[in-house]
Amino acid sequence: MTTISSTDVRIRTEVDSYQPTSNRSGCTGIVNWEVGNDCFPDDSWNDFVLVLAYWWLSSLKQLQRSECSTVFRFMDGPFSIECERIGAVVHGKCIDDRRGRLVVATWTQTLGGLTDQVVSFAKSVLSYCDQCSILGTDVDQLRSELSIM
Repeated sequence: MTTISSTDVRIRTEVDSYQPTSNRSGCTGIVNWEVGNDCFPDDSWNDFVLVLAYWWLSSLKQLQRSECSTVFRFMDGPFSIECERIGAVVHGKCIDDRRGRLVVATWTQTLGGLTDQVVSFAKSVLSYCDQCSILGTDVDQLRSELSIM
């Protein structure tokens, strides 16, 4: 991915790719952040979507409370998205930390737009968990976070 700058970001997930973990207390699947025409970390990134949904809602809540900085982390790999809220706008940097801290994309999005993306992703994960009878603490935490959004 080359360094790009965009005024829009979208969380892209493929629910059809979701798979329960062997103990049925979690699930994995394809998820990435679409910035312009590129996907971060890549277009087929597979991660623990249940954990990410909860983490990303927690990071979003930090941004909603006040003008601050937070990080949206991926569970696998050295990738993260650093965000800073200034007023109603969130500025993001997609970071590849494999060989030193490299900013591979930057973006801006309204707080409302980012909220819609994160909540929509989290709802899709929770819906999958409910349909597949995935149970456990992670599902309970996600359900609790979504109930107050």
